[in-house]
Amino acid sequence: MTHWKPTAPLANLRKRAQILHDIRCFMQRGRVLEIESPMMSHSGGQDVNIELIAADDLWLASSPEFPLKRAVAAGYGDVYSLQRVFRAGESGRRHNTEFTMLEWYRIGYSLEQLMSEVEALCQSVVEMPPATVKSYRALFLEYTGLDPFVESDHGRLAELGSNASGIGIEQLDVDGWLDVVFSHLIEPNLTAPTFVYNFLPSQAALSRIEVIDGIRTARRFELIWRGVELANGYHELNDEQEQRRRFAVDRARRSERDQPLYPIDDRFLEAVGHLPDCAGVAIGVDRLVMLACNTDTIDDVLLFPDRLS
Repeated sequence: MTHWKPTAPLANLRKRAQILHDIRCFMQRGRVLEIESPMMSHSGGQDVNIELIAADDLWLASSPEFPLKRAVAAGYGDVYSLQRVFRAGESGRRHNTEFTMLEWYRIGYSLEQLMSEVEALCQSVVEMPPATVKSYRALFLEYTGLDPFVESDHGRLAELGSNASGIGIEQLDVDGWLDVVFSHLIEPNLTAPTFVYNFLPSQAALSRIEVIDGIRTARRFELIWRGVELANGYHELNDEQEQRRRFAVDRARRSERDQPLYPIDDRFLEAVGHLPDCAGVAIGVDRLVMLACNTDTIDDVLLFPDRLS
């Protein structure tokens, strides 16, 4: 029986340690302040795709986003966190309930400037090749021939997603089907590093919405490499009332799906209205290490994954 032994080879853990060191060096060179944000909170996000883990009357942090944004709003400048976060139901080949996230915020950065910095970091710490940049819309047109921004194409996109996934056509809303189509028919083709940018307004989350070429567009991006989503970045929304409205929409969707409703973080919402013009991004560090170690299994870069901890 060897169930007590670590799952990651020693060489991978050494590479992981070097990557963590190199990330901190990169941030130090960029004059970004490391902050240890709380790992528990009295409230949480409202994202329908993220479930929290309870700890008595608190919730384990699913990301350091809210504390970091409060720090930025308070005038602490460019900040980052490199820490463990927790999400219920996140277990599988590329997922672990407890995982490591790098998140940082840059005041005065555009989305394009932040994408350039993400690329520079990944090239510095894991020798990622140069990335291409493609819009969300362009990728859908390239791989499906359908336009996610055109409502009349949504029915056919749902059919594509249902055929690819085996999920019943009535089980998901439009955004759900777009996610299915992207993950099944587009993402696996993105083997070279690719920044995907400018999403639908309904996918804005905490990013700004701008009118580009006459179309309302969510100013956010994802970095995908070898079919793996590594990073998710926003030109950050700094309108408190709009963020409250979005949280209300998310809570209504959670209620419709019989998902748990988490307390709203009013301190965070108040801070949103004080945010300067800034951009922020989160990177899954375990996935970054996986790519550096040429493995597609997260167990190969963790000492003890949750199933053995």
